[in-house]
Amino acid sequence: MLAQNADLWQVSPRFAELLDLPESLVDDLSHFVPDFTMRLIQLAELGFEAIRGTPAGILTLRVMKAERLRQLLDKTVWDESLFLEVPREIIESIIRYILNADVDKAAFDSRVANITNVEVRSTAMTLAQQIRQEGRQEGRKEGQEEGLWIGKILNLQELMGLAPADPGDLFAHGIPELERRYEELRREYEARFRR
Repeated sequence: MLAQNADLWQVSPRFAELLDLPESLVDDLSHFVPDFTMRLIQLAELGFEAIRGTPAGILTLRVMKAERLRQLLDKTVWDESLFLEVPREIIESIIRYILNADVDKAAFDSRVANITNVEVRSTAMTLAQQIRQEGRQEGRKEGQEEGLWIGKILNLQELMGLAPADPGDLFAHGIPELERRYEELRREYEARFRR
């Protein structure tokens, strides 16, 4: 079992001890409960350099540990020798994970710019640009979808003779709320005008 906490777990490694069986049923149920000792790896008790395994495994566990400590831009995470040994897909997953962890974008760019290996730096920069472009496209798509729902709401309000809502106020709501409001208006319209 892998614990990604920033602090150590104070928990028994015996599976049966983790179950909170009612005292009155322990005798009846205990022979149905598997009783084994699990290997508990706590990232909180390992230093970054003490993490062992394949290059991809080491890099992944370092990122997981660093995320809890808010050290995703630390040099041990950006170990170029490890980056050179892992497939591009792993690097892409790690960079996505780091960018989604809400790190400071300027600090991220600075960390990437300081990578000495040209291939690793180029890959990291290219992936970061692609991920940011995907984010912008996703934002535009979501904005278009919100605009569509707002248009539907305003049209129904006009057809029903209601005062139109402020589009700015509607944009403050997410798509699920806009869909809910539209459906509510549509049902009201159907009840009033489609008898």
